[in-house]
Formats: sequence, structure tokens, C-alpha cells
Amino acid sequence: NEGLSGLEALFSTSSFAFPLALHSRDSRVWLLTRTGVVVADPRLPTQNSAIPVLLTQLTMDGQTIASYGRVASTQTVANLKTLNVPLRLPPSYRHLEVDFTAFHVSAPETLHCRYQLVGFDNDWIDAGTERRANYSRLPAGHYQFHVAACVGDGPWSEAPSALAFMVAPFFWQTWWFRLGLLGLFTTAVIGIVRYVSFRRLHRRLRTVAQ
Repeated sequence: NEGLSGLEALFSTSSFAFPLALHSRDSRVWLLTRTGVVVADPRLPTQNSAIPVLLTQLTMDGQTIASYGRVASTQTVANLKTLNVPLRLPPSYRHLEVDFTAFHVSAPETLHCRYQLVGFDNDWIDAGTERRANYSRLPAGHYQFHVAACVGDGPWSEAPSALAFMVAPFFWQTWWFRLGLLGLFTTAVIGIVRYVSFRRLHRRLRTVAQ
């Protein structure tokens, strides 16, 4: 049930059938099977230990922009293995895809993942057996993508993998554009007020002259 279903143990021929096994001095159990020997070490960590999770690839509009341990020869691809600064995404992108994977040897069919994009998702999203997350048209801002894994009903990995990136704003969403627009509006209001005041003053002067 823990991933060794294909290894059939050899049983004794006595009236009390039991697997042929040997308990060694180092506390390990040696089991004879039809295809070899299986060694069980009870001192090894249990399946409730933290499950290693790895971010493998980041794709934007069908183009790989970050990958674990690989660098493409025809385009600039960030290395997720050594990346220590947030990635910068252009504001005009349409679709973002994050690929990840988790490792568990004994019971891979019971391995589940969840993810959360901090800054966008309100809570964790259960990915089940999927190893991919998709996002479209994220607003401008800073984000952190987290992934965690667990086996069965066991605890989630305590240190989820994280990827930091930011989506750049359009020029009309930048602070300097808004500040310039505010300054232009203020200047226009001042100009209109001065023009109206000048017209009124001019009419008064004409009235005084008459």
C-alpha cells in the first residue's frame, strides 16, 4: 500500500504462514520477495515529513520566461534555481502559467498540492493532483506564488516554495502620470478661473469708463 504493491513477499511453508524476514542488529527488517530483498528501516522519517516542492517553469503567453536549472539558447530565461529578485512582467501580457511538482516515493498517488497567489487569491486553492496554476490579466502590483504539498491527510509542507514577481503598470497607471495629470488639471482650473476673473474685471473697467 505504500508503493511496493508489485513486490510479492515469500512466505514460509509451515502451518503458520508468515513472510520470510530477518531482524538485523541495526533495527532494520530484511524481507525476502520473489524479485529481491526489501529492507525496511523504522528509523527513517515518516511520510508526514515535509514534502519537497519545486517550481519548474513560468510561462507567459506561451513563452517560457523562467525555468528551473535550464537556460534557453534563443531567448533570455530566468533560472528559478538561482533567482533571488522578483521577476518583472509587462502590463500587456494576457496569460500566466506556473508549473510545479512535488516528490514522494512511497505513495505518489496520494500526493496533493495547493497553491496561493498572495496579493490576488484570498485563500489556498486545492490543486489536487494537478501540477499547474493559471492566471489571466493580473492587475499591476507585487505578488508571491506559494506552493505546498501533503500526502493523504498528513500535514502540509511547512516551508512552501515561493516565487516573487511584479506586474508593471500601464503608463496611465503610474504615479508620475497621475501626478502629471493632476498638475495639468490644476493648471487648467487656475487658468479658467484667471480667465473668468479677467473677463469680469474687464467688464467692470468698461462700465467705470462709461
